[in-house]
Amino acid sequence: MSHLGLLLDLDDGSRLTDVALHPVDDHPAFADATRGLGPQGTVYVHVLTPPTRHDPASLAGALAAFLPSPLATISGFRPDGRTWIATAQLGPHDIEELNAGPAADAALRRALGLTGIGVGRFAGLALPTHMLTAAFDAHGDISGWSTPELFIGLLVELTNTRLDDIVDRVNTGAREGWSRRDLLEHQLAEWSARISRSE
Repeated sequence: MSHLGLLLDLDDGSRLTDVALHPVDDHPAFADATRGLGPQGTVYVHVLTPPTRHDPASLAGALAAFLPSPLATISGFRPDGRTWIATAQLGPHDIEELNAGPAADAALRRALGLTGIGVGRFAGLALPTHMLTAAFDAHGDISGWSTPELFIGLLVELTNTRLDDIVDRVNTGAREGWSRRDLLEHQLAEWSARISRSE
């Protein structure tokens, strides 16, 4: 089971059908890493089960449009056919410095209200940088990876790719001049192409 798969606590047999990434280049957590200050920030993840069987990717995209700092949305179907959505918002500070979880909750409630997607209660999870880093222990050198890159790496693992292979491919490509973000996005694009062919 992947790290995020365990954290999201989805029903056995749930399927991942879509991953969408959103630009974060101007976000403080990303900018600090590019200035050599190391990875900083916290990713706030919320898992939702809308009372509808509509396309979960469309619902996730609508929510992301109204979130102030979306990093990613992922979505799929539970074994009973219900949709599930997870949103990931990027906070600029580590959780020890500032617990911005309530702000992330409020932002999601606002987005749900604006889109008219009713989900009732939802589960939230804070993933500070040190937790993201710990997931990569013994899987390769991630020095210099930003908080968004660490989280996106775990998204790639969610597509049944080994963390060792993810880190190796990204670091090899980075030495050849590619950006880590582009390399991670390319791995997600490969997965998306595979599932499109299988449908």
